[in-house]
Amino acid sequence: MTRTVLDKHGTQYQLEPHYGEHGTRINLRYHHQAVGYANIFHQGPRQWEIADLLIENNSIIPRPLFIVNIRDLLLKLEPKRRNFRGLGLGNVLLQSIIGEAREYGVQNISATLSHKDRQESPFLVQWCAKNGFREVSRKPGHPRNCEVQMEINL
Repeated sequence: MTRTVLDKHGTQYQLEPHYGEHGTRINLRYHHQAVGYANIFHQGPRQWEIADLLIENNSIIPRPLFIVNIRDLLLKLEPKRRNFRGLGLGNVLLQSIIGEAREYGVQNISATLSHKDRQESPFLVQWCAKNGFREVSRKPGHPRNCEVQMEINL
C-alpha cells in the first residue's frame, strides 16, 4: 500500500512497499520518479536484514512539456538533475522499515556496513546509532577497511 511521506521541508514523496517471499523492497518516489529504495531480507519471522538503503544524489527529474500558443510550438525543457540527499529521506525510509518490522512482530533488524558504504557516507555508523542501531561487531582487519555489523532490537 502506497503512502505519502514528507521530507524535512514538507515536500511530499510516495513510499511503495513490494512484498516477496523472502524480503521486501520499499521504493521512494517523487512525482513518479524513483529517488531512493531499501531492500530488506526476511531471515525468519523475527529477524530482518537491511541489504541496501539508498537515496539518489544525482537523479534526473523530467520537466513538464509546455505548449506555447505562438504557432502551437511545443517546447521541451532540458531535464533537471537533483540531489535528494540531506533532506531527511534516509531517516524517513529507515523509520518506515523499523515501524513495519514492529507491525510484523520482528524482534531484530541488522545491517552490514561495508568499507565502500562508509567511504561514500563517512558518518554512516553515527547515523545508524542516531536511529537506534548499535554496533555489534567488526570483521577482523584494519579498522578503516573492515565491515561493521549494526543491529537494533525492537
